[in-house]
Amino acid sequence: YQVRPYPVPATAQITIDLPDLPKGATAALLSAEGKALKTWPALPKNQLHIERSGIPAGASVFVVCAANGGILASAPVIFR
Repeated sequence: YQVRPYPVPATAQITIDLPDLPKGATAALLSAEGKALKTWPALPKNQLHIERSGIPAGASVFVVCAANGGILASAPVIFR
């Protein structure tokens, strides 16, 4: 699976194109230290929009996980 965030870097909002994911997939935006900045227990089809509110500037990683906890996809995200 491949996820595509844009724009990178972003200032106020980032959009992530999502593939057709298996049922039960979840996602998280993780800081460079591995701390969950935001989580999604359920994902929309096609796209996810992430507002910058509460997310510090810098690099983070968007991770999609299967229902069993395995990582399906990840992509770097940068907010200025």
